[in-house]
Amino acid sequence: MQKTSKFLGYCRLIFSLGIFFMSANVLAQVPVVSEPVAKPPAQKTYLPELDSDEQLSSIFKDIVVIQRRAVTRSGKFLLGTSFQLDFSDGPKTQYGSSIKLGYGLSEWLEASLVYTPSFVANDRAILKSFQDLDLADGSKASLISPRAKTAYGLEINWIFAYGKDAWGPFSIVRSDTFLRLSGGSTSYDNSASGTDFGLGVGKTFFFSRFFNVRALAGIGSRQTLLGDKKYATFFGYFEPGLIWLF
Repeated sequence: MQKTSKFLGYCRLIFSLGIFFMSANVLAQVPVVSEPVAKPPAQKTYLPELDSDEQLSSIFKDIVVIQRRAVTRSGKFLLGTSFQLDFSDGPKTQYGSSIKLGYGLSEWLEASLVYTPSFVANDRAILKSFQDLDLADGSKASLISPRAKTAYGLEINWIFAYGKDAWGPFSIVRSDTFLRLSGGSTSYDNSASGTDFGLGVGKTFFFSRFFNVRALAGIGSRQTLLGDKKYATFFGYFEPGLIWLF
């Protein structure tokens, strides 16, 4: 009986150990499922909605941009030179080179004294055609037209706008736009003189603090004397030039 009971005890022990090892093996084969680590919420970037027409942000639609002036002209002297091209129906084409000395009265207003020491005058085709005509008495027709010698005057420029201009795809030049009112006197080779008036619109292009380019187009009136009678002629003109501020 004792041997039988010992045998049964050994069998129970072996059976318990077998159950234990089988349970451990099963647990080892079960995959371990780990809970995912919660990621922090992504930061949202709030971009303004684009306008489909201009591809620009709607928040920039009504913003007004104020351009910076290229130069400060108030209280500064101006030295310039220009070349005036005359477009008219008169018998002569006149070109004049002028020297100007001015002063900046404010950021919007400047005044200049102008002196033209000489003119270049060319006869137009209408004058040559008229001189080929024969009069009833057999003499040749002639058309008397005085030649301008010198001129002087005063110019007032009102600078009413300034900004930037694109010169090609890679260059931006600062500029201003001005209205010019001018008046003066012109002396002719027949010892006569007459008053001049002009009104034009032009632009100044600033390439550096001192060196600048100006271009202007306008209309004018010129008074001349033929015999003892004065008459006024109207003309258009284009005036390129250079200007220095100091």
